[in-house]
Amino acid sequence: MPTKQGSVEAARPHTFEAKHRILREYLRAWYPILLRAPFTNRLTVLDAFAGPGVYPDGNLGSPVLLLEELLARPDLIAIGKPVHFIFIENDREDFAILDGLLAERFSALPLHITIERKHGRCQDYAESILAQSGAFGRGRPIFANLDAEGLDVPFPLVRRIAANDASEVFVTMLTMRLMQFAKNPNQKADLQYGGPSWRGVLEMPSSEKVNYLVGAYRQTLRRAGFSGTLTFSMVEERGYTLHLHFATKGERGFERMKDAFWKVDPVQGVRYRDPKDPGQQTFQIQLEPDLSSLKERITEELLADGGWHTMEQVRKFVWPTLYKPVHATSAIQQLLAQGRIERRPRTGRLTTAVKLRLMPSLF
Repeated sequence: MPTKQGSVEAARPHTFEAKHRILREYLRAWYPILLRAPFTNRLTVLDAFAGPGVYPDGNLGSPVLLLEELLARPDLIAIGKPVHFIFIENDREDFAILDGLLAERFSALPLHITIERKHGRCQDYAESILAQSGAFGRGRPIFANLDAEGLDVPFPLVRRIAANDASEVFVTMLTMRLMQFAKNPNQKADLQYGGPSWRGVLEMPSSEKVNYLVGAYRQTLRRAGFSGTLTFSMVEERGYTLHLHFATKGERGFERMKDAFWKVDPVQGVRYRDPKDPGQQTFQIQLEPDLSSLKERITEELLADGGWHTMEQVRKFVWPTLYKPVHATSAIQQLLAQGRIERRPRTGRLTTAVKLRLMPSLF
């Protein structure tokens, strides 16, 4: 099937492939958790910037993988809970390709799995389609893939989704789009950020503008009502940088998204960065990660008051970052071995009740 040439979509840099692999890994956890949950009556999956569904190199887009990951699980389909997929695409050519692709590949779905597609803009139709389809309400989780890359995700939509039971959003931003708005601010960005507070970027040095905008959007997701926000940048050698924002109200979903990131082997040429890392380190996801920045974060938190903290408290320092609890344990073990922190009791397992503090000589 043809699609537009010369665009970011046609270029298909490694970051796009890695992003879709992360999405697949997450859905493999999300579908079973939500469909088996007693409180779930219905699921809605929204892809508000769906694209054509297929690329010039033959790789399939997010609408197809969203469907395939569910259809690959007959045990989940057999539960019988309704799952409604909503695909919105504004580009007329891409929508025509997507419409034909969906009709060709998914014409014989079980009656409780339904697809709705709409040609138009996310900001014009997403919230109303969700409402009209019955997506909002108790026991009706929504997963929204908002792969706009630019600033086309309206804050009211994100806030409405956040108010819904067990719902989550996965928002993509592209550095080149962010820089365009940093140079020429307008109301489009105000709509995404829920107001003009992001315009503080105009006072920032050029080297800090992108990190400022990425951090400001993380705060926007919290203002929308999400308690857990995970932001991760994927740096591609040809100059593309994708900023992935995941937001949830549940700790379980937060940890499953971390698992998805760490399960995906990096595609050659892609590097990863946590914008909350003060050293802005770029690293590869691997079985034995570099814990340098994590150890610095832990020591900084312990240094803040110089007192004792339980292992459970220290792990909470790590929760907002990309690192997992197992990484926190490894980092603490390394800090103990290096003599940078001490513990009570001095021996035994690192249970949640073990107390830790920075060595007094380091204050």
